[in-house]
Amino acid sequence: MRIRRLKREVAALMAIVMACGTATIPYRPAMIASAASQKQVKLNVKSKTLKVGQKGYKLRLVNNKQGWKIKKVSTTNAAVCKPYGRKNKYVLLKGKSEGSATVRVKVIRTVSKKGKKITKNKQLSCKVRVKADTTKPDDTQTPATDPVQSGDVTVSTQEQ
Repeated sequence: MRIRRLKREVAALMAIVMACGTATIPYRPAMIASAASQKQVKLNVKSKTLKVGQKGYKLRLVNNKQGWKIKKVSTTNAAVCKPYGRKNKYVLLKGKSEGSATVRVKVIRTVSKKGKKITKNKQLSCKVRVKADTTKPDDTQTPATDPVQSGDVTVSTQEQ
């Protein structure tokens, strides 16, 4: 009698352990998949067109939920496009002369795993085209036309 009771208790206990163990297993892949499906950090544009002399364009980090920070900014042609005013979340760009250049932004973040700090790095890039400013000058700057040149005029003396 005692053995039967012991077997029933062990069977019930095993059933509970198995039910609890299998209930948590299906949820683990879902948590891993959601972490993997998070959007990765990137720049707000892949390419940008600036005008010669234009400054103050903000090249920003987007999808930055994991705390990435801008560490270093470089360009392939500093005579065309110059990055300046670097902050943690953005960098300012200035168009200097006509041409194209690629701006490379190195971002980092620190992750803590098992008590150790690990630094992760990424390199993001944006192609920048700089074009000439094609706006027309104001009409006030154009020379006024002389009435003598614009039509028939009658003069009484040679000096006029």
